[in-house]
Amino acid sequence: MPAAAPATSIRPRRWSPWKATAWRRCSAQASGRLGHRHRHSCCAPPEKAFFRTGVQTPWSTPMKRQRATVIVEIDGKILLVENRGGLILLPGGGINPEESRLQAAARELTEETCLLADSLQFLFTHESETNCHNVVWATASGTPIACDDAAALHFLDQHNPHLAARMSAATRQILERFLGTRSECGATVSSLHG
Repeated sequence: MPAAAPATSIRPRRWSPWKATAWRRCSAQASGRLGHRHRHSCCAPPEKAFFRTGVQTPWSTPMKRQRATVIVEIDGKILLVENRGGLILLPGGGINPEESRLQAAARELTEETCLLADSLQFLFTHESETNCHNVVWATASGTPIACDDAAALHFLDQHNPHLAARMSAATRQILERFLGTRSECGATVSSLHG
């Protein structure tokens, strides 16, 4: 009979991408041994780096979610989406690792509004508290219908205070920037509101 393996109290070390990254980041400070134990703020997980040193480091700021945000006009009016929580947003959503921002914009537009993007043009990026918005202007065909995580669809109306009050801060800022750019280019903003 084969002998049973002896029971050990040593647990095997698990590899984690964070430890590998930390090792690479602090190689200049490392003692040269793999698995060394030292306490540099660059080696702490992001949530611990700030609390250990009290200083905001590049590794202590969480990476923002990349979001494709779409500005699409139907009959001269900008289309807005109401999510299930009642918040008014521009159509859009997270960018998957395998797709470009334009592909994500087309996919999210179709998922939320059932519109098919005919053409897409990247406009600008906007950073909010949680997202990095890749703002894309689109022309689309079809009939807009609330789908997926959209509870309802609305059209931008600056004279409707209830709509503006439920709009996210990022959506408001993106629209102000977009409308400001259009008015600077000679387009009449009033034509957007029919």
